[in-house]
Amino acid sequence: MDITYSSLRRIMKGKSPFVADAEHIHHKLLKAGFSQKKTVAILTSVAIVGGAIATYFTGTLKHYFAYIAVLILIMIVLSIVSVLTKHNPDELPKENEHKE
Repeated sequence: MDITYSSLRRIMKGKSPFVADAEHIHHKLLKAGFSQKKTVAILTSVAIVGGAIATYFTGTLKHYFAYIAVLILIMIVLSIVSVLTKHNPDELPKENEHKE
């Protein structure tokens, strides 16, 4: 939706729809003072609520909750992998230490 709105907005201003700008919804949330993490949480929440409403109207709410459970599981696994693979730049070996 954001890309459609951005493209139409740029065309209406007489600009190319392919030229980047800082008027996407996430830019506006950041300018409003939200942190990057809060911005992601807001947009994710809006997407989940929108999906839940759409699923409710199609009558497959059980499938939606199963989808959310799998999505949460994937996010947990990716978070664990990210934490386990994060390196401190001070702990990385220097290039000279690898040479024999």
